[in-house]
Amino acid sequence: MTCSPGIGKTHVVKAIGHEACRRGYHVLFRSTQRLLGDLLADSAERAERTLHRAVAVDLLVLDDFAFRKLDQKEAEMLYVLAEERLGKASTVLTSNRPPQDWYAIFPDPVVGGAVLDRMVSSAIKLISTVGNSYRKEVMGSASRSSTKTATTARK
Repeated sequence: MTCSPGIGKTHVVKAIGHEACRRGYHVLFRSTQRLLGDLLADSAERAERTLHRAVAVDLLVLDDFAFRKLDQKEAEMLYVLAEERLGKASTVLTSNRPPQDWYAIFPDPVVGGAVLDRMVSSAIKLISTVGNSYRKEVMGSASRSSTKTATTARK
């Protein structure tokens, strides 16, 4: 699922994950960076436990995929994860970037191509090219509300 920031990608995929849990599926939701950090943890035991869990769940949700460039170890770990899950379980990605821009986050184009082939080749793609940021709307109405309150309090 890709679109501009603030449109509601995370909200939608959390709702999908919640519904999957209600139906008895095991779900893991993490930001891509946090999951990669856990998978590359100093503690080998912690990293192995995280990898086992990320591979075993019925639905893995990786939020903010392609948010920043990956280093070689992160790219290789993402390959391991994609390879282990391929054809066995569902993975949902959210991103602020369109899929054609994802290749640029990988330091090695061969690894990047292999990861993306495994993650998106049979994917259902939801791409929004337009929309207003709910975050901006909420923050804008909150600041207008506080300004109105401050103005009313001064009267």
